[in-house]
Amino acid sequence: MFSIAAEVRNTLGECPLWCERTRRLYWTDIEASELLAIEEGNDAVMRWSLPERLGSFALTEKVTFC
Repeated sequence: MFSIAAEVRNTLGECPLWCERTRRLYWTDIEASELLAIEEGNDAVMRWSLPERLGSFALTEKVTFC
């Protein structure tokens, strides 16, 4: 079963990735140069503005950005 996680208007939303440890859904808006996330049970969208377009990303052991 699928449902809408967040009402967000992305220009080019891509790469949805679920993190079991943080219980967050991450994705990128490539054209807006943003990384976005939403926590399970919370409809507030977190946004990180980036200096360049983000085409892909991966989860690591540490919860940091490189």
